[in-house]
Amino acid sequence: MRYKNRINCGLRLVYSLMLLLSVGCESRPQNDSPKQPVGVSESPDHRQLRKPDSRNASFVGSEACSECHVEIDREYHLHPMSHSASLASENQSSIESEKANFPAPKGFHYRVEATDSRLIHIEERRDSSGVILVSRAEQMSIAIGSGKRGKTFLTHDSGRLFQSPVTWYSTSKQWDLAPGYSNRNLHFERRITHECVTCHVGRVNVGQGDVDCFGDPPFLEFGIGCESCHGPGREHIAFRHAAQAGDQKLELLDPITNPSKLSTEKREAICNQCHLPTSHRILRYGRLHTDFRPGDSLHDIWVTLIQATGVDSSGSTEVVSHVPQMHASRCYQATNGKLGCNSCHSPHGVPTEKDKTDFYRSRCLNCHESKGHQCVESESSRRPTNDSCIVCHMPRLDANNVPHTSQTDHRIIRVRSRVAEPKAEGVRFTLFGDGAKVIPSNEVTRAKGILMSQFAQRDQDKLLAAAAVETLESVSGLFVDDIPLLGALATAYSVENQPQKAREIWRKVVAINPQSEEAWRGLGMLAHDLGELEEGLFALRKAMTLNPHDRISIGRSVHLLGMLKRFDEAIPLAELAVTKFPYDPQLHQWLSNAYKAVGRDADAEKHQKLYHALDPKSNSTNP
Repeated sequence: MRYKNRINCGLRLVYSLMLLLSVGCESRPQNDSPKQPVGVSESPDHRQLRKPDSRNASFVGSEACSECHVEIDREYHLHPMSHSASLASENQSSIESEKANFPAPKGFHYRVEATDSRLIHIEERRDSSGVILVSRAEQMSIAIGSGKRGKTFLTHDSGRLFQSPVTWYSTSKQWDLAPGYSNRNLHFERRITHECVTCHVGRVNVGQGDVDCFGDPPFLEFGIGCESCHGPGREHIAFRHAAQAGDQKLELLDPITNPSKLSTEKREAICNQCHLPTSHRILRYGRLHTDFRPGDSLHDIWVTLIQATGVDSSGSTEVVSHVPQMHASRCYQATNGKLGCNSCHSPHGVPTEKDKTDFYRSRCLNCHESKGHQCVESESSRRPTNDSCIVCHMPRLDANNVPHTSQTDHRIIRVRSRVAEPKAEGVRFTLFGDGAKVIPSNEVTRAKGILMSQFAQRDQDKLLAAAAVETLESVSGLFVDDIPLLGALATAYSVENQPQKAREIWRKVVAINPQSEEAWRGLGMLAHDLGELEEGLFALRKAMTLNPHDRISIGRSVHLLGMLKRFDEAIPLAELAVTKFPYDPQLHQWLSNAYKAVGRDADAEKHQKLYHALDPKSNSTNP
């Protein structure tokens, strides 16, 4: 066993070093920069960086564009992107209710009930004989997805969005667990962030206070709109109206962004903001996910770290890995990066099913026919595919992280036998594009440390946490008011089992933003673990006030109140908790203990039974 532990320890160390070195080798010393980096103060020592200015938000909505651009507007309304989000109540006709009842792993069962105006998702936990132990029903507010591949559903409450565990998959015409839920069921608790929805929604209504809060309504425009690719339109409309009235000289620059007139890198950035894998994308200092404007470089907003093409040794792929795959293609490399999304895709429309083969073949022939390249396959072998280039060179690959889904292989392979990639050795992240040349090295180090902290928390890896601490501390003096950096540093200290240092950092966060629910939760949990009951309760109550749906804060508060013998407060809070989170066995045990302490033995026994039923492993222990 000791030998095995030493091996695991060594592997983690190798993992952390690879993460450090593979990203670090892409960066360069800060003083190599040919010009003053964006965000660096003018002080000679550059010891503290200033945040960038807030972005222009003079949006008007796509309806304002349709007045002049009638034909484009009509064509774009047929594009899936224009329907990438909607009200959940508008989706009743697109689902099949007879398939809205299915079992899932670990005794869970799901039902979907639709009426004329409401869509209800129901989660049940059943015992081995099918008896319902506990259940929770939620009314869906928003549908995300055009329906071409599927739709996932969200609830909205108290300025927060949460995902349902149930998703509709159009290609297989069935309901099933949402992506990732088969491995880790987050029930109705998966928090939806600004980053999640900016690629599905024309305009996000950013809420006040903490990060990832939404206004009411949460979205100001459903679906990807004109301004997502052309930028805010208010000044453009004013410019045109003034020009028509003779008050404006037309030779002046129109403030709207025309992507066709941008550099290749900035034109591609409009697509890449959503069609790059975003799981390892870190916001630059002072930036928000809603800050990107057409005409920006991707590097102005994010440090984007990518890992190969997303295709694995089985020949399946991660969804939304189009861009790294295209960059790995012979076509992209032979054009010195000039091949881009718009080389094959029209931004305003999609070909019909009938015209699709000819449409994409013509895109291929634009390059290959002009250079005298001919298909070497026989006519008889090409006939069954209707002479489609895509069928052979860009086949559909099963998605390995989204069930019932496939994605076109954008590597543009020459032969079908190259579908699978060799098994990767270790973990290697690289900066996307020319990020290493234009992003200051201190920002790369910051992003690297934040990413390492995220992995350390996920895996509870102390070695990686220590590496994250060292990395983040090396640049923390440059970003003194940087909440994402401070949060990552506090998290790494907690994983490394340094609670006092973690608490010191969370207190800094609260001083900067008193509405940080993450910081109050972190302070409350640390105080709970250190046995500082009143201090822990104070911090957790702050967190609950900011987010009344935080199961961790509610559960820990119930436990603290019980330890303080304040059962008149503990019991109502625990009853509320098991209503919100009925599948959590620990909550039932705490409620059982509270009932037992006040002599309500029947209620105590009821919840003790639920505790054992929901957590079978508890039967072998003394509760």
